[in-house]
Amino acid sequence: MFEKRNWQNLSHQKCPNCDARLEDKGVYWFCPNYHEGTTKKCFVIHKSKVIEYLTDSSHAANRCLSDHEKNELENVIKSILNT
Repeated sequence: MFEKRNWQNLSHQKCPNCDARLEDKGVYWFCPNYHEGTTKKCFVIHKSKVIEYLTDSSHAANRCLSDHEKNELENVIKSILNT
């Protein structure tokens, strides 16, 4: 069954499943709860995928952003590219 995710959390470097701050591990972001056996099935995501999702107007990570978050999107993407 599909679990509801808060995809807009990616723009804040937070897990879409559990809202925990994602940890920067090189080219990946890891949910700190990934190995905790949570029922939320927290995940690992490649930074290029984050950028792809945030720039894809049809993806929920972009569609669910508030107007303020959309205005900050360019800065968010620049910060991801600089890490």
